[in-house]
Amino acid sequence: ALSALEAAIAGGAATAALSGPPGIGKTLVLRVLERRLAEHHTTVWLPYAALAPDELFAWTLGLLGEPSPGSGNAEAALLVVARDAAALGQPLVVLIDDASALPAASAERVGALVRASAGSMRVMAAGLEDPTTEPATGSDAAHWARLLGPATVRIRLVDPMSREDVARLLHTRLEASGAPASLLERVDETLVARIHAATGGVPRDVTALASEWLR
Repeated sequence: ALSALEAAIAGGAATAALSGPPGIGKTLVLRVLERRLAEHHTTVWLPYAALAPDELFAWTLGLLGEPSPGSGNAEAALLVVARDAAALGQPLVVLIDDASALPAASAERVGALVRASAGSMRVMAAGLEDPTTEPATGSDAAHWARLLGPATVRIRLVDPMSREDVARLLHTRLEASGAPASLLERVDETLVARIHAATGGVPRDVTALASEWLR
């Protein structure tokens, strides 16, 4: 999923949408993407999306350290900021988490603003799949993504962690925390299998259950 988002950026996509079930790791992928883009882009992270269009644009300006325009036209002000950033070789990338909470009007206005920016502003968003559709069809899985525009690159993150992934996650996090060797030795095949079976390999649930075991 991360590679697909990076390919979308490299290919010039103006908007990209990462969708998937709760806890599968969408936020993590978006945060890693943010760090990788930071060197050559102006990035801004929006962890909350349930805002009306003007509120969303004003909040984005604030996170960028820009004053909200006195006229109240935050949308036009954000477009100016994006164009200025692009002129400096650092085009603006807005990363929206929980994008499935975007009101329809906000998603449509964001998509329209990106298109009006002519490449100086891009949006990478992550959110839940549309629960009213059948994910297995692979079509129209995210209503909010469609509202961003017909050219939005669609990426689905649906594969859970394997047992090997779970083992790697547990060992890596324990080692990073300075856990004693005696504790690391207890992360054996039996424990990994139990955690994997109980969580279905969903990263959020794996982390929560592993934390309970550690305590």
